Amino acid sequence: MKDKLIEAITLMLKEKYQVPAQQLHAEAVYEELNLDSLTLLEVSMALERGFDIKVPDGTIVPEHSIAKSVDNILLSNAA
Repeated sequence: MKDKLIEAITLMLKEKYQVPAQQLHAEAVYEELNLDSLTLLEVSMALERGFDIKVPDGTIVPEHSIAKSVDNILLSNAA
């Protein structure tokens, strides 16, 4: 599941937000990719719809990496 979520996030950032593919990897930090909190909210909502999971507020934040946010999502859905 972790790999699928990382792949979904990176694909979305590349296709919808035009983040260059060479900048997208699991350890990429959202704020270093110049993504704001509104964009991250849109990513959260798309993940909720696409994977039928909950992404609580504060799970995907600018100072986290893609992998860290996915870890947070998985932890919040395991409980």
